[in-house]
Amino acid sequence: MVENQGRNLPCLTDSIDRLEELGDWAWETNADHEISAVTTGVLQAMGLEGGELRTGSFLEAEGWLHLFEPQPVYLRQRLAARLPFNNIYMLARHGSGVPLVIEIRGAPYYDEQQRYRGYRGVSTVLAEKLATQLLIEHFQERLEDREGADYFSTLVKVVSRILDLDCVFVGRFQPGSQPVMQTQSVWCDGEYLENFWYQIEGTPCAQVQRDGEVAVSEGVSDLFRDAPLLRKQGFEAYLGQRLQNREGEAIGLLVCLHRQPLRQIELANNLFKVLVRRVESELYRLSTEQVLRMQKTTLAQAQVLTGFGSWRFELQEQCFYFSASAWQMLSGSSSTARELPLELRISIAEVWSQLRLRALGHRRALLEFWRSVTDQDELRDSTFAWQSPGLGLRWFRCIANRQRTDDAGGGEYRITGVLRDVTEERNAIRQLRLLSEAVDQASNSISITDLDARLIYVNPAFCRVTGYSREEVLGHSVNMLSSGLTQQENYLELWDSLGKGEHWRGEFVNRRKDGSLYWSSSLISPLRDEDGQISNYLSVQEDVSLRKEQEDQLRHRAHHDALTDLPNRLLAFERLKHSIVQARRQSGSFTLMFIDLDNFKQINDSLGHDAGDQLLQKVARRLLSTLREGDTVARLGGDEFLVILESSGTAAAELSALRIRHVLGTPMVIEGRELFVTASIGLTSFPEDGDTPELLMRNADMAMYRAKAKGKNTFRFFTASMNGESEKRLLIETELRRALARNEIHVHYQPVVDIASGRIVSAEALARWSNPTLGEVSPLEFIPLAEELGLIADISDYIIDQAVAQCVRWHRYDPTLSIAINISPRQLRDSRLYGSLRDAIGLNNINPQSITLEVTEGVLVENVQAALGYLQRLSDMGVNLAIDDFGTGYSSLSYVKNFPFSHLKIDRSFVVDCEDEEGQLRLLRVMVDLAHQFHLTVIAEGVETAAQLQLLSRLGADMYQGYHCSAPLAADAFTDLLLQQGVLDSAAGVDVERRH
Repeated sequence: MVENQGRNLPCLTDSIDRLEELGDWAWETNADHEISAVTTGVLQAMGLEGGELRTGSFLEAEGWLHLFEPQPVYLRQRLAARLPFNNIYMLARHGSGVPLVIEIRGAPYYDEQQRYRGYRGVSTVLAEKLATQLLIEHFQERLEDREGADYFSTLVKVVSRILDLDCVFVGRFQPGSQPVMQTQSVWCDGEYLENFWYQIEGTPCAQVQRDGEVAVSEGVSDLFRDAPLLRKQGFEAYLGQRLQNREGEAIGLLVCLHRQPLRQIELANNLFKVLVRRVESELYRLSTEQVLRMQKTTLAQAQVLTGFGSWRFELQEQCFYFSASAWQMLSGSSSTARELPLELRISIAEVWSQLRLRALGHRRALLEFWRSVTDQDELRDSTFAWQSPGLGLRWFRCIANRQRTDDAGGGEYRITGVLRDVTEERNAIRQLRLLSEAVDQASNSISITDLDARLIYVNPAFCRVTGYSREEVLGHSVNMLSSGLTQQENYLELWDSLGKGEHWRGEFVNRRKDGSLYWSSSLISPLRDEDGQISNYLSVQEDVSLRKEQEDQLRHRAHHDALTDLPNRLLAFERLKHSIVQARRQSGSFTLMFIDLDNFKQINDSLGHDAGDQLLQKVARRLLSTLREGDTVARLGGDEFLVILESSGTAAAELSALRIRHVLGTPMVIEGRELFVTASIGLTSFPEDGDTPELLMRNADMAMYRAKAKGKNTFRFFTASMNGESEKRLLIETELRRALARNEIHVHYQPVVDIASGRIVSAEALARWSNPTLGEVSPLEFIPLAEELGLIADISDYIIDQAVAQCVRWHRYDPTLSIAINISPRQLRDSRLYGSLRDAIGLNNINPQSITLEVTEGVLVENVQAALGYLQRLSDMGVNLAIDDFGTGYSSLSYVKNFPFSHLKIDRSFVVDCEDEEGQLRLLRVMVDLAHQFHLTVIAEGVETAAQLQLLSRLGADMYQGYHCSAPLAADAFTDLLLQQGVLDSAAGVDVERRH
C-alpha cells in the first residue's frame, strides 16, 4: 500500500465539485487508486482539523475496516475492470474517537483524450441507527459459525476493533465461588493474553455481578480505589455487562476497558444488548460441558486407576453397555476416555460377531463362562486372549455375576462385570522366566551379593571366567577373586557410589582359580526391595583382557618409535616433565643428553635407507647398554636421540658421554660392510641450566651443535654463553633471509696471478655481506648458514650473474681474463646450477672456457657417482673445473684421476709453514708433481710473503692467490689494480669502464 498518512489533500477541481451535493464528501483518486483529493465536507464529517486525512487506497486504507467479508473482493474486481461500484461500507473513526459507518460509491473517469485517470465518487456518513444495525450485522457475520473458545476469542477481538478499545475480555464465575473469575479470552493492546484467575471483590466487576451492568466513561480508577490493577494499567473507562443462566444466576461478565475517556459508550451498550444473549448461551453451554466432562473424566480415571473397565448386559434389551475404559481395552481405540461417551451400547449380535473374530482359540471357554454366569448368581472369573485391532494380542481377566433387576423376586436379570487387561502381568511373568534363562545363557559374568559382599547367585558365565563352581563360591566373599593389583582408589569410589545408592562402573584386575590374572570391566548396581531399601548388589562383569592387551599395544605404538622401539618424542617429553617433578620433590638434579649421529646422511645416501634403518637399530641397542636402570633413551626422529640421566651430576654425565662415544665408535657390520659411526653430544643439567622441558631441550640442542662445530665425535656441556651465540645465530638467520632483497650481498674479487709472468690471469668471485645491524659478516658465518637454510642457491645465482657480467666487461681490455666461482655442495644435488650457468653464459655471450667452477673435496665423498655425473655435465658445457682445498682430509687420487678437473688448488694450510717445515715442503712437492702428472694447473692459496712465492715457483706451481698480491677487492678497485700492473693498455687512451 502506498502510504498517505498525515497528508493535506488538495480540494477537488470544479469539474466534480457538484458530487459533494450527493453525499457528505466527494473524493478523487489517481490511476493507482490512491485518494488524491477530497472536498472540504469530509473534514467536518470526520471531525478533523487542519485538513489532515489519514488514508490511502480503497483496498487497504489505514485505520479503516471493511464491515463485510465480500467487500474487498468485490471492490478489487470492480477497480480491476474499471467499473462503477456502490454499497461499500467502511468503519472509520471520528476525530473524537466515535466509530462512523461510511457508505462509499464511485466510478472511473477519463480525460479529454479518453485516457483513464482514476476514480471519483462520494461517501456518506450513515445515521446512528442504520450504522448500529450494520455493525450488528458485522458481528453476526464474524461470529455466526463459531462456538466455545473460538467464539470468545473472535468476539473480544472484533469488539475491540469496532469500538477502538484497549482491552476486552469474557470472564466466567467458578461454581459456588462467584467472587473468583476466570477469563475465557482476553484481547489487550492488539494481542491475545494468557487467561488468568482473579478476585473481583472491590473491582467494578463486582458491581456488575450485583447490578447487571456498569458504564463509566472516565475516572474509573478513582471510583474503585481497591482495584490497583486499574490504576497500574492506566485504564480510564470501564463498561461491563453481566452474563447469566436461564435461572437468572450470574455465570460471567463481558468487560471493556479503555485508557482514554469512552465517547462511544451508548453505541457499546446497544451492541452489548444484542450480543449478550449469544455470549450467555455459549458460556452456559461451555460450563455444562465442563461439568459433564469432569464427571466422565472422574469415572474414567477411577477405572484407569483400578485397572478395570465396567460393563453390563441388559437381558430385556439384549444389549451390552461398556464403559469408556472397557471399550478402549477391547477395541484398542486410540481415543482417550475424555473423548468417548460414558457408556457405549453394543448389540449382543455384534458382541458375538466380535467374539468369533477376536477371541481366537478361547471362544469355547468364553461361552462356557457366559453360560455359568447366566445360570447362577455367583461370581465367575475367566482369563482369555483377545486380538485387539489397535493393540494386537491382549489378555483379559473378566469377573461377572447375575443380578435381579426387581425387588419382588421376579425373573428379570442383568449381568454386570468388570474387565481388566492382564497382558502386562502375563508378559512380566514370561519376561521373568525368559530373563532367568537369558542370565543363565549370558556371555557376561553375572553375580548377586548380599550387603556384606557374600555371593548368593552366580550364572554359568561367572564359573567359566573364574574357574570356580557355584558350590565353591556361594556364601563366600567376592574378595576371593581379588589379585591385590587393583588400585585402592577403585574400591573407594565403588563403595562411595553404592553408599549413595548409585551404580558404579570400573575395571578390576582379578585372579582366577588357577592363579592367572584377567581384566574385568564391571557394572555394579544396588538392588532395592519393595520398601525401597537397598538389599543386594548386582554385578555384571566382562572379561576384557584381550582388549586391554590391544590397548596396551596401541598405547605402546603411540609412545614408542616403530623402528627402534625406543620412547618417541611424545613419551620422551612426558618423561622429561616427570623427571623435573621428581627432582623438584627430592631437591635433586639430572642431566639431559642430546645425541646426533655424524654424517648419517652419507650412509643413508650411499648404502640406502634399509642399511640406515639397521644402523639406527644397532645404535639404539648400544645406547641402551650404556645406561643405568631408570634412565631413558628416546629417539626424537631421524638420527637424533635423547637421553635422560636420572640423579646424575656433571662428572657422572661426562662418564656416560665417554661410554656412549666408545660403544658407538666400535665398528658396526651392516649388510656385510664395516661402518664406523661417531656422534656429537650436547649435555645440559637440571636445575642449573633450566627448569622447563622446553628450555632443557633447547639448551641440549645448542650444546650438541657446539660439539658438531668443534669437529664432531665429541661432547659439550651447555654454557650460558651459548645463549648469546644462539641469539646471534637467530639474528643472523633473520637478517640473511632478507639480505638479497635489500641488496646487502656484494661480490668481491681476489686476483689469481700467473707465477711465471706476474700477470693477473683470473679473479675468484667471493660473496660479501654488509648488514646495517650486524656490520660486515664473515663468509665463514653466513655461507654455512645459507646452506643450512636453503638460501645458498639464490645467493649463488646472484654471484654467477654478477661475476660473469663483470668478466665480460673486463674482456673488453683483456679477453684472456677468466673468472672463478665457488660451488656449494647443495648445488650439486639439483639441476638449478646448470640452468643458472647456462642462462648467464647465453645472456652475456661469454666463452664457457672463461669460467672456472671450484668444488671442495667434501662434495665428492657424499655420493661419488652422482657428483661425477653432474660435474661431467658441467664440463661438457665447456667450463673449467677446479678441485678446491685439496689435501684438507678427503683427498684421494681417484678424484684427480676420475673427475674432469683442469685445476687443482692447494689449501692455504699447506702454504703457511712451507718455509720452516721440511715435511710441509715435501708434501707440497708431491702435490704439485701429482697434479702435473694428471695435466692439472696448480694454484696455491694463501700466499702472503715473497719467500712463499719464490718457494712455490721453485716447486713448479703455476699460479697463486693471496694477500701477497691483494686482498679481495670490489670490482672498481680490482680494475684499478689491473691498471697499476699494466695489464690494460691505458696509454692507448682507452677509457676503462667501471661498473658495480
